[in-house]
Parts: sequence; C-alpha cells; structure tokens
Amino acid sequence: MAVVSLMTFGIMEGAMAYNAIDTYSHINTVVSNPMIASYIEQNEDQTFYNLQLKHYFNELVSNWKHNTRFSSSLQQIINDSNFQKIIALKAKAVPLILLEIQNHPSMLVWALNIIYGAKISGDTQLTVTGACKLWVKKLLK
Repeated sequence: MAVVSLMTFGIMEGAMAYNAIDTYSHINTVVSNPMIASYIEQNEDQTFYNLQLKHYFNELVSNWKHNTRFSSSLQQIINDSNFQKIIALKAKAVPLILLEIQNHPSMLVWALNIIYGAKISGDTQLTVTGACKLWVKKLLK
C-alpha cells in the first residue's frame, strides 16, 4: 500500500481543493469538491493523532511488560511508570487496552479497573483471563 503525503492545496476557482501526492509514484491527485476536501482535511489530523496514540500505547505496554515480566507483586506491576502513563490516558486508552487484552490477556486489565474505578466482578476466584473476557464482553457489546 502506498504511503500518501496529504496537504491542503488552497483555493482553486472559488472552491477549496485538496492535494494528495503518492510518495512512491509521485502521482498528484486534486479533490476539488469542497465538502470532500474539507472532510479529508478535518480527518487527516485525527487519523495522524490516532496512529501516534497507538504507537505510544504499544511502546508503553512493551516497556511495562519488559519491566514487570518477573514480578509477582501487583503493587509493583501497577506502579510501574509505563502502566501509570497508560492509566493517565484514561478513556483514550480503553479501546487500545481492550484490543490488547482480547488478544493477550494480562494484568493490563487492572488499568480498566483503575480507569473505571471498579472491578468487573466481585468474584475472588476470577482469573486474569476471566476478567479480561468480562471487560471485553461488557465494553464491546
């Protein structure tokens, strides 16, 4: 898939145009429909932000797993600076946490407990995998 560099082209015959240059083929595409150009411009920033957030989150999770891989202390696991940064993302981290624990159940589920201020269940016999499944089920209805 080609990487596209997007930028606003400006005013063209009274209507906003949008200019996209494919960085591999160097083919220039201009969108002259003002509604489409406006939509692309507005969503480009959000898409870039989402990609940055996902990269940042993945880096935090990787560092957290590395730092706590031999720890059995819940306090040490949740007090790790990377885990605390994940929690600080609050609602922005929830979809990323859900994706992570759905694919790889882990103590990361505790971030949801902290973000929402509640455990998913009062069952003292609930496993980490079970808690991950319950959070995923509850939040991805």
